[in-house]
Amino acid sequence: MHSIHVDVMDGDFVPRLGLFPEFVSSVRELTNIPIEVHMMMRRPEAFFSVFAQAGATRVIPHVEVLEHPHRSIDEALACGLETGVALNIDTPIDRLRFIADPLSSITLMAINPGIVGHRLIPSIHAKLAHARAWVADQGLKTKLEVDGGVTFETFRGLLESGADGVVLGAGTIFSSDGTPEQNLARLRSDLDARR
Repeated sequence: MHSIHVDVMDGDFVPRLGLFPEFVSSVRELTNIPIEVHMMMRRPEAFFSVFAQAGATRVIPHVEVLEHPHRSIDEALACGLETGVALNIDTPIDRLRFIADPLSSITLMAINPGIVGHRLIPSIHAKLAHARAWVADQGLKTKLEVDGGVTFETFRGLLESGADGVVLGAGTIFSSDGTPEQNLARLRSDLDARR
């Protein structure tokens, strides 16, 4: 399923500032496509209702900052949001063993978050395969997505390693190799050739 992925950064958890609820509101006025908000920030719970009101469909905070993950997930659900969590490249998937059931998605970072243009860290393939087996062993229907370092050269391998989806951005749709429309057509062509 297609969705719009919005990165929110606080300049503390990651070394950049980026995008706020007003941006989500502006996007929501233009489309009914689901909007997921990747919350690269400390204290994400304080903003669940704000992003829900702005038109977000799903929030994806980082598990590394959630002091009480169950309570945080419940708060997001109470706001009418789907919930996912993101894990940094060095955070093991087993960290989710007691909270994974209500999650609609798990976002695996393939770079250190917050820096645009970083190259994909190759160990993401092994982590993704491990996560795919772990989700199956838990009997979950949770979707796995990969964020960071996704390019025309890397996205197929990520799907083959077990990702249900990838976050497309500077290395694909917004690449200077073409217009967003041309780049999207290229991705679709590559996917069709893979089938």
